[in-house]
Amino acid sequence: MRGYDSSMETFMTRSILLLTALALTTACTTVSGDIDGENPSGPNAFFIQEDEAYGEDGQIQVWMTDVPDDACGTYSDFLDDYYDALNSFSVEEVVEAWNDNLPEQTWLTVLTFRVDDVRDDLSGLEFQGVDWDEPLEDDDEMHVVSTYKNRHADEDDFEFGDIISGDYDFVDDWRSDEGNGKITAHSPDESIRGTFSGFFVEDDGDDVGELDLRFTAQRCRSVESEVY
Repeated sequence: MRGYDSSMETFMTRSILLLTALALTTACTTVSGDIDGENPSGPNAFFIQEDEAYGEDGQIQVWMTDVPDDACGTYSDFLDDYYDALNSFSVEEVVEAWNDNLPEQTWLTVLTFRVDDVRDDLSGLEFQGVDWDEPLEDDDEMHVVSTYKNRHADEDDFEFGDIISGDYDFVDDWRSDEGNGKITAHSPDESIRGTFSGFFVEDDGDDVGELDLRFTAQRCRSVESEVY
């Protein structure tokens, strides 16, 4: 009879736990539903936070996207190049920032939560989605914006007014109208998990569809430093 190998059991146990955690992460980061005939995708997620985004109140944003692999690193590189291009007043570099860092077609859905304190444990808190044209005024409110980069950009897309407004022809966007969200689990400064369900509208407020979102996200400090 062979001797008991505790190291092998430890290895197997850790492997099973790791695989289970990875499976739960994938299963809990999903976008279901359609917008304007499109089916958004967002299997990868990260979050950023700012403790004084609304004066005394803070903000947590969860970014859900279908960019492959390292979504945090991808968007960090994109934003770094994009802001450098804006600062240098180079349309060519703005185009390169979009096209070199992001796929030709890609989804990004951003959930924004207004909270009392980003360092409180927010597990179990429920949030009310605001009307599509209303700001977040209370620390139990949220909204969601879903965007779709439908093609690569070119220099004709970047007239001065478009750059100021951020309204680009190669990007479609829709905003949530009311709806309900919940943070189901939260480790302050580290990870967050939650859900959102609601209708989405076009720029004029016309209803275009409904989404159910589930996310598990780790904090992305590199994107956070670019945004805030």
